[in-house]
Amino acid sequence: MAAGFKLPEMALRLCVVPLAVASLWEMATNRQADDTYGEVKFSNLSGFKYLVVINAVAAAYSVASILLSSFKSLAHYDWVIFLLDQAVAYLLVTSASAAAELLQLAQHGDREVSWGEVCSYFGRFCGKATLSLALHAAALACFVVLSLLSGFRVFSKFHPPVASPTLPMTAPKNPSTRRSKASDQPAAGCTSALELAAVGVAVFMLTNGKPDESSATEFVEYTDHVRTIPVRTLKRLSGSCG
Repeated sequence: MAAGFKLPEMALRLCVVPLAVASLWEMATNRQADDTYGEVKFSNLSGFKYLVVINAVAAAYSVASILLSSFKSLAHYDWVIFLLDQAVAYLLVTSASAAAELLQLAQHGDREVSWGEVCSYFGRFCGKATLSLALHAAALACFVVLSLLSGFRVFSKFHPPVASPTLPMTAPKNPSTRRSKASDQPAAGCTSALELAAVGVAVFMLTNGKPDESSATEFVEYTDHVRTIPVRTLKRLSGSCG
């Protein structure tokens, strides 16, 4: 898929060259003289000079990248092209921002610091600066797309991470042993039922017989004996305790 983007990438690099050169020319030849206010030229403003330099860098790099892409031995230097595309794109952003700020001040001024606008006196100068900035923005748009394409070409060589398989849950080693141990313990419901039965026997003995020390002792022994009977035995005897 990355090979299918080679033709659009080359077309964008070719488009950057005339755009950057035209922006450079418009700004480098931008000057205007006025009988009242004197002469103004791009070299008087650092932001416009920076725009000219970055345009020259972008045009030179675009030509170099086109020439280097024709050599198959340099195909494994995609990381270098990707990093250089990113660097040139950021340089174009900074130069466009600096030039746009100066142009904004020239057209509208800044009343807070008592700076008046000058484009009403140097209209041709402001017009050429606006055209140069528009061509510069078009070159910047090309490099934004180039940065995306070169990044896709670099990272498409790597495979996506594979999800780790889910580990199956392990069954208990001896489930029969656990069941047997659990079944040996008396259930809560069965214990309560047996205790109620023992209390009923005690009440019957007290109401129908003569309560003495021997009957009370037998009741205590009977209750302790009931508590120690396993649940399996109780189930076989009664069949109703679950």
